[in-house]
Amino acid sequence: EATATSAALLLTADELEKGINAFLARIGQAVGADRAYVVENQTNGTRIQSTSRNFSWTTSGDVPPSITTRVWDSTLLNLGLRRWADKLGSNQTVHGPARRFPSNERRFLAAQNIQSILITPIHVEGTWWGFLGLDHCTAEREWWSAEIDAIGIAAGAIGAALANAQLHHDTQIRALQFATLRDVSHNIGGILDQDAVLRMTLEQVCQLVGAPQGAAYIADTSTGVAVRHAVTDSSQSKALGPPTLPLKKSLTGQVIITGRPIFIERISQDTTDPSREPQALSLPDNVQSELPKCAENGCKNRTGAKATAIIPLAVSTHVLGTLVLAFDQSRTFVDGERRLLVAVGEQAGVALANARLFQETVMAERQARHRADQLSALHKISRIVNASLNLN
Repeated sequence: EATATSAALLLTADELEKGINAFLARIGQAVGADRAYVVENQTNGTRIQSTSRNFSWTTSGDVPPSITTRVWDSTLLNLGLRRWADKLGSNQTVHGPARRFPSNERRFLAAQNIQSILITPIHVEGTWWGFLGLDHCTAEREWWSAEIDAIGIAAGAIGAALANAQLHHDTQIRALQFATLRDVSHNIGGILDQDAVLRMTLEQVCQLVGAPQGAAYIADTSTGVAVRHAVTDSSQSKALGPPTLPLKKSLTGQVIITGRPIFIERISQDTTDPSREPQALSLPDNVQSELPKCAENGCKNRTGAKATAIIPLAVSTHVLGTLVLAFDQSRTFVDGERRLLVAVGEQAGVALANARLFQETVMAERQARHRADQLSALHKISRIVNASLNLN
């Protein structure tokens, strides 16, 4: 009954964190637990890198200190809890008095003042997301099968609440993306100057993703280079990469040739020892030098970019140029953000093509006018010459 009532409150809660914490309190109190918590798996692709405790509740009174947040900042495997990982990953619970656990697990439980524990997996849309845990710290106890089933239902309710929150978040992101695309299209759609299109697009994109520096390049296939046409701060142009980049030997050139964006989330500043920044990509000096320099922590001294995104400015399959965004800190580019940047690049590519077409049209009109003026002048000269001949 407590599980059903709490689940209904959880699914209708306005704030997920408050809802889950209140839910944990009701469940913990219903089973007489001293602690209740929710731990999330931190993944990189399909591999679990670590875990992180997101929500928790403890009883008041003389309860031993709660599990510290950093206890779970590692994988279950690194904590010596492989059996737990295998069972939870197979949608099974881990439960019982601490004395019945294997010796390595008993040491872990004793360090957290746990005398009995129940942990059950949480799934979000079919994927193992993390787990719900309940601890008894002041006395040993057994877990009834009805309690285990009820806690399983509670974990399912938490998974549903997390899925709903993710759906709400995704909806908001899509609305933001639509509004951003609409604004970019509105702001650059009427601009008929190529460099003005690039400056406006670069300014809006940098504000959108929080990039402190950026540059826009246009491809010149006749000379095999990409030419810089816009920067975020013209007074710092020397810090914003070289004015031209070879198409065949640069990241910008690679994007122009392939039409695919490049996202680098961690760039090592030490090309001799990339291990100093775990999972960071060490770029060759010539590639590192093409990225805009960033002012680190507001200082005047400029350092190499810690992350970058290079976005194609394309019309259909034809790439006209790129936006190069530089970040002063390592960062993650989530899928929605990547799609948004690519979509903005496509909008800017269309505006850029329109500006070029307008400029070509204006140039053609000027040339036609010039030829007409020349013909008119020749006609006048011809009439004067003919008149002179007739007089003679």
